[in-house]
Amino acid sequence: MQRGPRRPDRLVGRNGTGKTSLLRILAGLDQPTTGHVHRARGTRIGFLAQEVTLEGGQTLWQAMMGAFESLRAMEVRLHQMEATWPIRPGLRMCC
Repeated sequence: MQRGPRRPDRLVGRNGTGKTSLLRILAGLDQPTTGHVHRARGTRIGFLAQEVTLEGGQTLWQAMMGAFESLRAMEVRLHQMEATWPIRPGLRMCC
């Protein structure tokens, strides 16, 4: 398999024919059982795994929400600050 720079490639085949195995080898995650892989200097290969392994028995929801922990903490702090604001009679809060 040989390709040129900045040329999109497609890898199509039936289930179980080795598409993922080939991509894992090209990305350097697995070693080929025979042959060699040569990459041009400066070549970058991205690989997004099909399966997700969650740490510590987390659910998918917990893992996803973990990405927003700092934002959620800011939200809690904002609500705490709002609770201390004096509300003047006749002042209408938006939203």
